[in-house]
Amino acid sequence: MSAGGNPSRPSRRDAEHVPAGLDQPSVSVVLAADHDTASHAELTDLRRCLEALAAQRVDEPVEFLLAETPERARKLPDELIRALPNLRVV
Repeated sequence: MSAGGNPSRPSRRDAEHVPAGLDQPSVSVVLAADHDTASHAELTDLRRCLEALAAQRVDEPVEFLLAETPERARKLPDELIRALPNLRVV
């Protein structure tokens, strides 16, 4: 039963795709980055975005998803990924 009491609608916490030990996020932030040009080679804008999101304080579980091609995802520096806790590259 959902939190609102509607038995025909499953609760968000019933979702099967939530990793073990994590609460179902109340908010999903999806980032679509285009850093395939020479002017974006340093990933400065993406880095600033991730750091700004990491500085936000919220009381609810939040997931951060970076939409990226597999080829580009492999090239992302580890320290960039670590800049935002709970970031998943999809």
